[in-house]
Amino acid sequence: MTIKLKRRLIRLFLLFTMTVFTILLLFFAGNAVKKRREADCSFAGRLADSLANELLFGKMPTARDLKAYAEELHTWVFLSDGQRTLEGPECFPTPLSDLTGQIRSGIGITGIEETVSSRQEGASSRRTTHRLTGRESETYYGIQMSLYGPEGSCALILIYPLSGVRDILLKDCRLYPLLWLLALASMHAMSRFLIGRALLPVEASVKSQKEFIAAASHELKAPLA
Repeated sequence: MTIKLKRRLIRLFLLFTMTVFTILLLFFAGNAVKKRREADCSFAGRLADSLANELLFGKMPTARDLKAYAEELHTWVFLSDGQRTLEGPECFPTPLSDLTGQIRSGIGITGIEETVSSRQEGASSRRTTHRLTGRESETYYGIQMSLYGPEGSCALILIYPLSGVRDILLKDCRLYPLLWLLALASMHAMSRFLIGRALLPVEASVKSQKEFIAAASHELKAPLA
């Protein structure tokens, strides 16, 4: 009886502790995905700001520079100053027409910001950020900027791929299954020890009851005979 009780208590202990530990691991994994996505968005924002500053100062990159820039950073850029239009090569699974169509139609807008440049008098910009979805359920961060300066206006569109959930989990959370197994092994050993210690009085009581019954039955055999 005590063995069955011990096994049942161990199972309940493991179920409770491992459920709590699993919830914690899922929380940390979700936080890792969130932080990586925020880092990707911040990086894309810095890229757009650097290109916007060059455009405001009249520094339009060449087609070769833009191609090398887009291939190195795995991003797509569209630039236009009213006289020339440049855009990087296609580098995403989803056609650019679908992604730019989502931006121009206002789908997935996450923020709108208007600023006045402190580096150049009379310069301002309007930035619209988008969360885009590809055909293979991949996600992108899109930035559309309208730049206004003393020499005219410019347009900029930047699309940057966000890290996939699977890639983030494989890179940042690859040790989580090992931690779960280690926690299971340690909790199992701890439960056996603690529950075994807790059941010692119960085992002693059961043992004494068995000894009493055995002695009483032995003493009663002679008179009954």
